[in-house]
Amino acid sequence: MLEIGKFTINSKCRDDITLPPMTASTLRGAFGINLKSTVCAFNSRKKCDKCLLKNQCLYSTLFQTTNGIIDEDGDLEAHTPPRPFVINSPFYDRPTKFPNNSNLSWELILVGTENIKRIPYIITAIERMGNKGLGKDRGKFKIENIIQENSQDSTIIYKNNDKTVKNNTENIILNLPRQTSESYSRVKVNFLSPMRIKKDGKITDQITFKNLIKNILRRYSFLKKYYQPDSSYPDTDQVEKILSKAENGESEDSNLEWKKYSRYSNRKNMWMDFAGVQGEIIFKGEIAGFLPYLEIGSQINVGKSTCFGFGNYSYEKLE
Repeated sequence: MLEIGKFTINSKCRDDITLPPMTASTLRGAFGINLKSTVCAFNSRKKCDKCLLKNQCLYSTLFQTTNGIIDEDGDLEAHTPPRPFVINSPFYDRPTKFPNNSNLSWELILVGTENIKRIPYIITAIERMGNKGLGKDRGKFKIENIIQENSQDSTIIYKNNDKTVKNNTENIILNLPRQTSESYSRVKVNFLSPMRIKKDGKITDQITFKNLIKNILRRYSFLKKYYQPDSSYPDTDQVEKILSKAENGESEDSNLEWKKYSRYSNRKNMWMDFAGVQGEIIFKGEIAGFLPYLEIGSQINVGKSTCFGFGNYSYEKLE
């Protein structure tokens, strides 16, 4: 099993805030800076790789992942474990202004039981984000409330006016499915944000059913391996059997669009491009039993750059 915490941060703008088209990039950057200043024992002056506390530090766990493995494509980005969080926030065609007193909301997904338990530190970091401001004009905001979703409903776990974090809500548990007798032959997948899946070492604009399921299994397995270590993860034979069945799925209809975004990396001191496909695609064929896999992927995002909000999708069984 894999345990995740799914939180919606609802805030109110205290100034005008202008965010770039790739809004999660700004939120992620501000979150990282303020989380480090919140938890760092050395007031953020020490480099994480030289720090004695790096294996216990929440900032290091979320942002400075190490000791990963190379995937089958030799992808350099796969040298590190996947980061155990996702920020889902809208993608826009142009910079967007959030006026003073308007609502600003986004979704934060935390992976792994131990990371979820440390939500008070994360809330403190988000409060610091609001006080320091976002965007080039440093527009400030304040948290109104934070809602945690579970498998049944949702619960307000934090309100700004009482500064108390409720921790008695259930987290979402994701398990690989067993054999099912469910019958259907068509499913619609809606990529809510650009999907960045690689084929032959490059981000592809051709999404196959098998490749989608493969990326769901890969991400789920890696997240379990590094952040839920007491649980088992699928072995090679199991994965090969699943992917062999997934070959029976084929595209019936697609309106996918190629989307390209850019962000400036302070760490690399350069602009970086992020591209992927967005829109809807219908798969058909002998795909009965794969709905639970699609459910897992919809909860944790799939593909590359998930911590920037890429790879977020919903799905619908058609028949």
